[in-house]
Amino acid sequence: PTRIDPGWFAKGATHSGGAVWIRHHQSHPLDVAQKGCTRGMTLTPNLRGATYMMASMAAFSLSDACVKFVVEDLPLFQMVFLRGISTTLLMLGIIRGMGVLDFRIPRGDLGRVTLRTVAEVGAMVPFLIALTNMPFANVVAIMAALPLVVTLAGAVFLGEQVGWRRWGAILVGFFGVILIVQPGGDGFT
Repeated sequence: PTRIDPGWFAKGATHSGGAVWIRHHQSHPLDVAQKGCTRGMTLTPNLRGATYMMASMAAFSLSDACVKFVVEDLPLFQMVFLRGISTTLLMLGIIRGMGVLDFRIPRGDLGRVTLRTVAEVGAMVPFLIALTNMPFANVVAIMAALPLVVTLAGAVFLGEQVGWRRWGAILVGFFGVILIVQPGGDGFT
């Protein structure tokens, strides 16, 4: 479908390219929470997305801070294992609560899922090693540059069209990260 109805959410794609749809509640949790303070107004999709993004970044920062705290007492790979187990259990609970728990992976997607899993572990382990050895503020600032790197990689490797405004934003963002991190020998020893 080309038009998105806010009451319907895609669960996944079928083999023929069509979508499998599940019915969800019309109102979003943030809309319900906001109604009391905004006299019945609902959040726009952009504001809702920005709110979810801020909440997810806060959760990632909290998670990273917990890792930095816990790794003082646990070996790194034991902590990676425990983090994987707890994340899996949390996601299973959320997905089951939404009513979309499905363990079937289409045969055509099995290779992609495996590749993504290997890439995820390959990215997580060096990140956690950096997190244990660098100041927390430096790690957070460097991770803030990730959207800039993804945009740059999309343009270079995938041929995505990136306009001058976006290139300007990438450059300003990069200098912002440099300003925050102030690279030198102190945080990178």
